[in-house]
Amino acid sequence: LLSLSSEQKSYPVYRCPKCGQQSVGIYAKVAKCRHESCGFHVFREVCGIHLSEDNIRDLIGSGRTPILKGLTSKAGKKFNVRLVLGEDYITSFEFENKKGKQRGR
Repeated sequence: LLSLSSEQKSYPVYRCPKCGQQSVGIYAKVAKCRHESCGFHVFREVCGIHLSEDNIRDLIGSGRTPILKGLTSKAGKKFNVRLVLGEDYITSFEFENKKGKQRGR
């Protein structure tokens, strides 16, 4: 019993989109690259929702999440949005009703 209770939770590690190393750890409040010189990070709480491990994996793997529902704006209004990782490795919003945007294949 003692050996079972002393197990530590192991966090998976993913390839960093910025430096390319297998070094992004997903933690309770942030996903970040472990290389000090890289500095890549994504906060897991966005507009009142907590990003799941799957959301983070999608974001760093393919550069975008599925549509996230129920985010809260500063004005208190609910909205749905997709998070997108830009060329500068900063996340931004892509709204689901955005017209005229070309999508890659």
